Amino acid sequence: DLDVCSCAYKLGNIGRVVDGVDACRLAVREEILKGATQIKVMASGGVASPNDPIGNLGYSEAELRAIVEEASNASTYVMAHAYTPRAIARAVRCGVRTIEHGNLVDAATADLMAEMGAFMVPTLITYEGLANEGERYG
Repeated sequence: DLDVCSCAYKLGNIGRVVDGVDACRLAVREEILKGATQIKVMASGGVASPNDPIGNLGYSEAELRAIVEEASNASTYVMAHAYTPRAIARAVRCGVRTIEHGNLVDAATADLMAEMGAFMVPTLITYEGLANEGERYG
């Protein structure tokens, strides 16, 4: 019996859906007050998200900038789940410091990241796990 992470089928306690600049600001403030040491946003869809394809963008640029501003006000930073060059570049231009995953990054976007002082945090083990165990676990 596979014990699947709650993130595979619901947000649970690991995240929230927010809409609009004011709601984004409030969400960051609340997460900081609850003890968050940094803020992670979904700046794109995902590889295992049936209703949020990898090419989708998350949040408006105004929302991303507000999230970054509120994190900065609390002396911390924002990381973004992003795969495509479009999502990565957009997040970095809005002030996101780290890109989580980023597997489809291209040279121009990597150059932009370097110019903006952003970092990539790849999660290559996920792909190894999918290749080696994915079929067995469906």
